[in-house]
Amino acid sequence: MCLLSLGIPAGAGWAIGGTWHAALTALLWAGLVRVALRST
Repeated sequence: MCLLSLGIPAGAGWAIGGTWHAALTALLWAGLVRVALRST
């Protein structure tokens, strides 16, 4: 579940942005969202 919740946004970022930078940005945002949702 953890890999999917981070991998899907990273894959979407790469597909939309077309760069590894976009994929890493999406990965970081997904991680922040997971932490924010987990702490509520």
